Amino acid sequence: RVRVGIASGQVVVGDTGAGDASVPKMAVGETPNLASRLQGFAQPDEILVSSQTRQLVGGAFDTEAMGYRRLKGTDDPVQAWRIRGPSRHASRFDAAHPDGAAPMVGRCREFGFLRRRWAEAGDGRGQAVLIQGAAGIGKSRLVEALCAAAMDDGGAVLRLQCSPFHSESPFWPVIGELERRLRIADDVTEERKLDRLEALYVEDLGLPKADVRYVASLLSLAVEERYGVVAATPQRIKEETLRSLGAFLAGAALQQPRVLLIEDAHWIDPSTLELLNRLVDRLGDTRLFVLITQRPAGDCPHGMPDAVTTLELDPMSHGESAEFVGALAEGRALPPVVLDEILRKSDGMPLYIEALTRTVLESGALVAEGGRLMVAEGREHALPVPETLRDSLMARLDGFPRAKRVAQLGAVIGREFDFELVSALDPGPTDHLEAALDEFCASGLATRQGGQGRTLYRFAHALLQDAAYDSLLRSRQRELHGRVAEVMLSLRPVLVQRRPEIVAHHLASAGEPERAIPFLLQASDLAMGRSAMVEAIALLRRGLDLLGRMPEGGRRDDAELELRVRLFHPLLARNGWASEDLWRALEPAEAIARRLGREAHLAIVLLGLHTNLINRGRVEASQTRAEEFVRRMERAEPFPKIESLFTAAHSSYFEGRFRQTLHYGEAIDVIYDGVVGEGGKALSYQQVSDLQNMVAIYRARATWILGYPDTARRILDQATSASRQDEWRITHGLLLTLGAEVLDFRGESEGLTARTAACEALAIEHRFEPLSHVLVPMLRGLAVLRSGKPGEARQLLECAIATWEAAGGRLHLPRLRTHLATAVAQMGDLAEAMRLIDAAVEQIERPEWGEREYLAETLRIKGWIHELAGAPDAAEMHYLASQEVARRQNAKSWELRTSISLARLWASKGRAAQGLSLLSPVYRWFTEGQETQDLIRAKELLAELRESS
Repeated sequence: RVRVGIASGQVVVGDTGAGDASVPKMAVGETPNLASRLQGFAQPDEILVSSQTRQLVGGAFDTEAMGYRRLKGTDDPVQAWRIRGPSRHASRFDAAHPDGAAPMVGRCREFGFLRRRWAEAGDGRGQAVLIQGAAGIGKSRLVEALCAAAMDDGGAVLRLQCSPFHSESPFWPVIGELERRLRIADDVTEERKLDRLEALYVEDLGLPKADVRYVASLLSLAVEERYGVVAATPQRIKEETLRSLGAFLAGAALQQPRVLLIEDAHWIDPSTLELLNRLVDRLGDTRLFVLITQRPAGDCPHGMPDAVTTLELDPMSHGESAEFVGALAEGRALPPVVLDEILRKSDGMPLYIEALTRTVLESGALVAEGGRLMVAEGREHALPVPETLRDSLMARLDGFPRAKRVAQLGAVIGREFDFELVSALDPGPTDHLEAALDEFCASGLATRQGGQGRTLYRFAHALLQDAAYDSLLRSRQRELHGRVAEVMLSLRPVLVQRRPEIVAHHLASAGEPERAIPFLLQASDLAMGRSAMVEAIALLRRGLDLLGRMPEGGRRDDAELELRVRLFHPLLARNGWASEDLWRALEPAEAIARRLGREAHLAIVLLGLHTNLINRGRVEASQTRAEEFVRRMERAEPFPKIESLFTAAHSSYFEGRFRQTLHYGEAIDVIYDGVVGEGGKALSYQQVSDLQNMVAIYRARATWILGYPDTARRILDQATSASRQDEWRITHGLLLTLGAEVLDFRGESEGLTARTAACEALAIEHRFEPLSHVLVPMLRGLAVLRSGKPGEARQLLECAIATWEAAGGRLHLPRLRTHLATAVAQMGDLAEAMRLIDAAVEQIERPEWGEREYLAETLRIKGWIHELAGAPDAAEMHYLASQEVARRQNAKSWELRTSISLARLWASKGRAAQGLSLLSPVYRWFTEGQETQDLIRAKELLAELRESS
């Protein structure tokens, strides 16, 4: 009447007898407490397990959910599972993957080799192949793929599963397969079990009935009553048993080609190995494919038959590993920081990749946002090591006590460590440390490079390092991290200067977050200087995670403000202007900066919040904030003032107040000119980019709209040239894309294509996803449209719009939908074109939105679509509306375009003189840009109108 409770997890094992070796050790912690509570809840003759234990046993046992129970000593209800009995999975792989196998990636060569050998076996030339490789290298997955292919070809599979617990049990794998086939566990009589065996052996395979007794004896079935007593020596009985089993295994391939799979042969018992040797020697013209898996030869106490061909499996390449992660995530892209961590820790081992990927996907640390996976706020911690791997890794470490001790010290330092650092942590004699390090490398747990005193040690796998580290008590971890930090600060100042994040890690792990954060800030600066935005974000978020360990007060506020301000630039470059991450990072900083009176920090925060707000389409709301920002910074230092003026110029442009845009841009020029001798751009480390060149984008576009095409091109060219030298490469990318609208305005379509290629290369090199995923497709779509390919342009523009909207972006949509409507109308779908134009106007008219920079052109295009649809009166009405907007905005270039369209329409109605009167004064107003497309068209149309009138 036994009651059993089982829970799995980490425990602390310590002496309970004050050093008395005769007193047993005790395991303490949450895990044994949970096991005890489960045992108390269990009924007599019942086994209850925790959810973690159920996950670890996978499909090897059938379980039944017993519901959630609030157990004494636990905060939350606990799910209990009752073990009903062993499952009938045929293989360890099936049991470990009850929900199906992971996709196979990167084994094309090996799989092709196995398929060829299987084909030869099917033709009557028996084959034997040994697949050899480290645990987790993907042997079982490759085997499952071959077995599936064999069954698709009309073959069959016979599985012999070796076990670490039965490596001395004769014929254990064969017995296990026979028991599964005959359903020995069924509650039937021994007579019935013998009947099943005879049916299989004699009726199905056509083998002698006299041999059944030897196989039945292996199954512990009583055979004397049915077959009589055999007077033979033990050796003779063994020989007959080997012969009978060999006939059984070979005979199975007489009816159809068959794979005989022997899994985990490193655990094979001597009797089964002998049977295997005999079988391989006699494959001959059988249709049997003997397929064996085992770990590397050094892990095996025996050899394989000489006639077996060995296929060695190597770790996956970096690219294959990334492809495997993508397949496990069902095509959803993981955040680069998470993907890099998985690839770094897994070292190309498929089992590790699968376990880590599934763990992070199921952890709740990732959330879907805009069609991709993002790290949830506050979940930027390191990846946990799955328990299934932790246990096997710790077993390896425990097998080498001296190596384990030095492994624990090295694990605190990192994946790699040198003799000098580890010796600084080890107060013992040097020769003892050297002996421990020798064992560490000889055991295969690590590799060694270099000579004595400068020797570098590296853990064989990152997960081995994690396992060694986790085996230390928390207090010991903190102590060792503190010592490593001090040693590095005193002995490795150059390394600390070059890699400050390392000492930050040790200080944080030692419980000194306040000392760690300045080093993280240094590291983020270095990362941003290399345009490594992903790394910069991760470092700064690591600093934010540390804030919870600091007491509330001024120092914590200072640190939080600094970290959040530094996040502006990398988040902008990585996630885009409209991302929720940007708003979440900066919004708390506004209150802190106001409370502390930090005007410079507040300026950057307000700049970031403005950038986010306006890119979400709320132009009028952003203008209100920008004007308040300008007033607040009127007496501020130069760069905060410049930042306020930039926000005002930015909002003014999209509101359609183009002269005001130039006013703010010129004010920025005056300030820059005044401070350049005092350090210029280097005055503000927070500076998101060179705002003088950034504002040139809107100055150039506004200048063209106001009627100065050549001046606009000159402003753009000067800023683009200067931005090539800018340390913030994103400024150059924005000038190549957003600034390229000036080329389109001027009708220089060939320049759009060149700028697209240049910006795409820049975005890929520096991983600026807002450029590569949004602005480059936008610009390419526009270039294709102007080159007369509306169908291709439609696809590009639709993709760019969808990506931008998925990222939360709404700014630019009226202009982009106008371009898209133009392409759609050129394709003849006028109803859809009109729907797109109406959607653009509807967005503009929303309260607090008001994006009017392109409104005059949008209304003109709407008039043109009406004209194509044969509705000249509606076309005229929208041309007049466009003209009114352009005049109200002093937008001479938009007025010129609309005047051309309206004059041509009037001419078609016999009102050429009226068209001439409309267009002529507008054309004469222009003093430059006579070679640009619109002015050339206007000149040609005027000539036609004069002739007609």
